[in-house]
Amino acid sequence: MYLLDLKRMYRLFSRIPSSLTILKDEMRSFVRESGEKIVSDEENKKVHYLLFSTNLFKNPNKFVQEVLDMRLKYFKIVSESFGDDRRFSRTLKESFEHFINLDARAAQYLSLFIDEMIKNSSKDLSEDIADQKLDQVITIFRYLSDKDVFEDFYKQHLASRLLMGKTSDDLEKSMIAKLKAECGHQFTSKMEGMFKNIDLSKEINEEFSKYLSVLP
Repeated sequence: MYLLDLKRMYRLFSRIPSSLTILKDEMRSFVRESGEKIVSDEENKKVHYLLFSTNLFKNPNKFVQEVLDMRLKYFKIVSESFGDDRRFSRTLKESFEHFINLDARAAQYLSLFIDEMIKNSSKDLSEDIADQKLDQVITIFRYLSDKDVFEDFYKQHLASRLLMGKTSDDLEKSMIAKLKAECGHQFTSKMEGMFKNIDLSKEINEEFSKYLSVLP
């Protein structure tokens, strides 16, 4: 119902185009304020011990899921109620970039969210649904200013998944393809190299096992 009400308001303000600036500024303020509440949420500040670090961090899953839900809500408003107006789309993008980058660890949270989802994909989600979720995650990745920080943590988490065998090759390769499309080959070259090393290790082990099997 609120989508229809907002659509009527947008049409009303559109009769005086300059008044749309008021609506756009109100949306900016509201989105920023809502996002800042997620960043400062005490529940998100509950500590968690993370692999590869001795530091304590916020709850990454709750943080990222709330951002995803919020992004879906306001994207729908801009798309359906504001006629996909580019001015509102740009304002929405800028608002998300503002509050997500208030916390320098947002890149880390996003990597951890992906790590948890891929490790649990076989029991919690089908691969198709998990892949759709990764598409949503990429929309948040675009807002990050610290993409290199994300890369560093993603490589650490990817290495752990590969070494522990808690992964899905299809989802891993799908995520790397999405990152490559966003940032280019250089961004993902070391990640792809990890897969090649794992495959090479498997081949060497198989050859060695064959060798042992024919020994007298």
